[in-house]
Amino acid sequence: MPRDRSARVYFFARDLDASLGQIARVLRPNGYMLWTVGNRRVVGVQVPLGQIVSELLATHGAGIITSVNRRIPSKRMPTRNSFASTMRSEEILIFRKSS
Repeated sequence: MPRDRSARVYFFARDLDASLGQIARVLRPNGYMLWTVGNRRVVGVQVPLGQIVSELLATHGAGIITSVNRRIPSKRMPTRNSFASTMRSEEILIFRKSS
């Protein structure tokens, strides 16, 4: 992966972690979070966003209860982006904050 692209992924994950930390901080003990995520490709490399979110939330005291994969039946894509493949599925993740 080119250096600038890997840096973008790194900074995205860093910012995501900061956001998840704030969300987990204000969530009540035993509170639930639901996240809908899709795996993206960066320079042809799939970035497993569901796994990343799960691991980051675990460090903030929230464990995954379950995940459900859902196929996206149809998705429109702007003509200017039609050269890239689009997400075909998404993952619904349910977390619970520790008491």
